[in-house]
Amino acid sequence: MITFSYNIITESYYKGVKNMTLQEILNLRNMTQKTLAIKLKVTQPIVSFWCNSKRTPTFANMQKLAEVLEVDFQTIVKCFTKDNKEEE
Repeated sequence: MITFSYNIITESYYKGVKNMTLQEILNLRNMTQKTLAIKLKVTQPIVSFWCNSKRTPTFANMQKLAEVLEVDFQTIVKCFTKDNKEEE
């Protein structure tokens, strides 16, 4: 299942389909914000801010997000770019 969802994420990024939000990636991973927060050693409200585009994670946290969510770094960066926020 992880391989399948990774392929969906990778294909959507490279084909220029709407950039995925962090929450959409979490949903594909069947992961809650709380679970992600525990894995990243941050609070759940911080993850909520990231998912709702109220804050942007640090570079180090973006790297951790990519690792924990098993996506490439560019996919995470795309979650927080201005272009992605305007498409919503």
